[in-house]
Amino acid sequence: MQKEKKLAEKAKASFEAADAKMNSLKGRGDAKSFEAEKERNMLSERYLQAKKQADTTIEDAIDKNKFNILEHLCDYIDLYYDFFKNGTIAIEQIQSNVAAYRNVAQKVIISSPPPSLHHKP
Repeated sequence: MQKEKKLAEKAKASFEAADAKMNSLKGRGDAKSFEAEKERNMLSERYLQAKKQADTTIEDAIDKNKFNILEHLCDYIDLYYDFFKNGTIAIEQIQSNVAAYRNVAQKVIISSPPPSLHHKP
């Protein structure tokens, strides 16, 4: 991308120099002014082509970056989904254990109630 930018800047500078030269010879109508105008037109065309190439390269880079951002966003969403899916699976596995512990705890409490705090001797 830098290469295209430098080419466009160089072509622009050449065109501007040729344009200034032609303007200085303007109205003379001689061969020198004709050649200056011809050179300016050629450099103008070269500048426009270089600019178009630089613009295309920039647009391609922007499109590529948009695609990369979208791809990373999709990866992020996939990871987020996996995180919560795995968390749900883990909680479901723990939940059955919690229910079993609760049943054991209730049986223990029913079979041997805690000692009374108001123990009378």
